[in-house]
Amino acid sequence: MILFAQTIKAQQLDLYMPISQVDANMARAHRRGAALAEKFHFRSSIARSENVDANPEVAELSMDQIINGDAAANVVGLVDLVRAHLRSQECAPEARARLEMYLDFVAARASGEIPTAAAWLREFVVTHPGYKQDS
Repeated sequence: MILFAQTIKAQQLDLYMPISQVDANMARAHRRGAALAEKFHFRSSIARSENVDANPEVAELSMDQIINGDAAANVVGLVDLVRAHLRSQECAPEARARLEMYLDFVAARASGEIPTAAAWLREFVVTHPGYKQDS
């Protein structure tokens, strides 16, 4: 999270959007499997401009598109922005390798390559030999 915050600050990203869309995102996020199945409101352009836009252009994107980007939809992913920020910082090779490992994990989780914690736990319980379908 700190890397995302540093990237937002350093690149002056504008992630503001109407609170009604934030509320809609929260409602969608609470559904089972939302990380892979739902689309979320997200700014189409997150580069800060001189013009403060009271009604920013917002698109509905999957978590994979938001985190990993989508060239076809002209969306730069947040992980790519963090990686660009990291390239501009001096960092020990060992630390950089560890950060890349975490970013790869976040990217894989967003794409569905690695299940979310909730999906993994649900699968673990349902397939456990001791589970008797009683809860």
